[in-house]
Amino acid sequence: MADPLTLATSALTAIQKLNEASKKIRNAELRMQIADLMSMIVDLKMECARLTEENDSLRAELDEAGRRDSNRTRVTIGDDQLCYLSDPSPDQTKGPYCPTCYSQNQSLSPLVEQARHFATAFGKYKCPICKTHHKVE
Repeated sequence: MADPLTLATSALTAIQKLNEASKKIRNAELRMQIADLMSMIVDLKMECARLTEENDSLRAELDEAGRRDSNRTRVTIGDDQLCYLSDPSPDQTKGPYCPTCYSQNQSLSPLVEQARHFATAFGKYKCPICKTHHKVE
């Protein structure tokens, strides 16, 4: 099936050719009908472009939701109350991940280990996304 935007563009081109041919006939009513048709096709093209953009956005949201669902089944909470992946993919680490980010939006934010003097005061790990410090006993 052809792309709706391509079909609308082809129809507009055909109408423009028809409009040129109608100039030779000098029929005002015919020319008005052709102008109205051209306007409708332009509106159709704009609506097709809007729907394509909306469709792309919805696909991206769906992909993100699928990724979150996939992570949800693989995330476990360790004895230290941090998040870990039970089965990380090759491009992921086992963890630890920020439990705050995960509980708020199912986002896997890798925690950064703090220098010893910061770890004593604030916690062993810090999330670079939400800036939360996590102490580990």
